[in-house]
Amino acid sequence: MFERRDQVATVSHSRSDAAFTLIELLAVIVVLAVISGIAMPIFTDQGNRASLTTMTYNFNVLRQAATTYYRDNSAWPPDNDGSPGMTNYAASYWPNDIWEHPSPIGGKWNWNMGMGSAPSGCADADVCIYSIGSSPSSTVTTRMTQLDQAMDDGNLATGRMQFVAGSWGGTLRSWLPVP
Repeated sequence: MFERRDQVATVSHSRSDAAFTLIELLAVIVVLAVISGIAMPIFTDQGNRASLTTMTYNFNVLRQAATTYYRDNSAWPPDNDGSPGMTNYAASYWPNDIWEHPSPIGGKWNWNMGMGSAPSGCADADVCIYSIGSSPSSTVTTRMTQLDQAMDDGNLATGRMQFVAGSWGGTLRSWLPVP
């Protein structure tokens, strides 16, 4: 290893000791790709679950606010005509922070009163998300179906939660039960 030439020590290195080979680098890249392929769906699913939890919570809070208003006043709150929040005497019942932000599936939150077409056993009053789109993407449709499964019967065409394609550019309506 050490050679003596004119009193100077030299060290010889082989090429394999100085760096990683291409095969070793490719093996590391493949391992990292496999690990990220396993982890990414888990993280993506967590975001979808959080979105579903947020929508379920918001629907329930708004429905409870309307029901509380009904119990206190023997009538449902007046329709807010798509304006954010409640601008009349019913405002104290409604959490304005929900009205001011778009829903996790797009569209805007709204309260409807006297719109007609309520399903059997439901009042003619609903909390809804409108302007979703008359033909929502498959991702939005999946989220709406998951929400319907969590809150109703899992079918967007029946029950207390329904998607109405022609209504205000696509509306997910959640009717309140008859008090």
